[in-house]
Amino acid sequence: MRKNKKTESAVRTFRTGSFWKKTILFTLLFVLIAMIVIGTILISYATNSMPINYDAISLKFSSVIYAMDAEGNPIEFEQVHGKENRLWVDFKDIPDNLKNAFVAIEDERFYSHNGIDIPRTIKATLNYIFKHDSSFGGSTINQQLVKNLTGQGEKSVERKVLEIIRAIHMDNHLSKDQILELYLNTIYLSQGCNGVKTAAEKYFGKDVSDLTLAECASIAGITQYPTMY
Repeated sequence: MRKNKKTESAVRTFRTGSFWKKTILFTLLFVLIAMIVIGTILISYATNSMPINYDAISLKFSSVIYAMDAEGNPIEFEQVHGKENRLWVDFKDIPDNLKNAFVAIEDERFYSHNGIDIPRTIKATLNYIFKHDSSFGGSTINQQLVKNLTGQGEKSVERKVLEIIRAIHMDNHLSKDQILELYLNTIYLSQGCNGVKTAAEKYFGKDVSDLTLAECASIAGITQYPTMY
C-alpha cells in the first residue's frame, strides 16, 4: 500500500514538472518567435525609413593658425575652436591598437552584428521592464554614433527604438571602417576633447598615429566615465 502511494506521488510530481517544463519551453519559443518577427520588421523599416543623410553630415572642427619659422617653414601657432574642439583624422592614420581598444571596451561584437547587439539589447530591455532602469545600456558603436550625429540623447523608449532603427540602417549603408572612423572622430573624451586626434594631443602631446599601446588603452578607457577619467 505504501509503495502505491509513493508511486502515485512520484507520478504527480513528474506530471507537474513536465507541465512547468512545457510551459517554460512554450514561453521561450513564443518570445523567440516574437523577437524574430520584431527584428524582421525593424530591419525592413530601417532600410526604408528615417535615414541619416551621411553626405550632409556637418561636424564642427577646430581652426589651426600657422606661422612661419626663421627658416620659412610653416609651423602650428595656435588652434581656435568654438563649443567643440575637434581635429579630423583619417581611418588609415588611427593605430590599430586604438581601434581595437574601443571595439573591445564599447562593442565587442561590432564586426559581427548588423547595427544592434541582440544579446545586450535583450538584457537592457529586461532590465528596463523588471527594474525600471531607463539607462537602457547595450548600445553598440552604431547606436552611439547615431546619438552623436543627431544630438538626441533623451532617455525614452521612443528615442531608443528610433536609434535602433537608424543604427541598422547605418550598417546597411556604411562599411564597418566608415562607421568606426566617424565614431572615433565624434566621440567626446573629456576635457573639451572631441575625437581621438584631439585627445591624443591634449593628454599625450603627440599625434594620434604615434600613440603607444598603453596610451591607446588609456584614451579608450575614458569612454567608461568621461566626467571622471
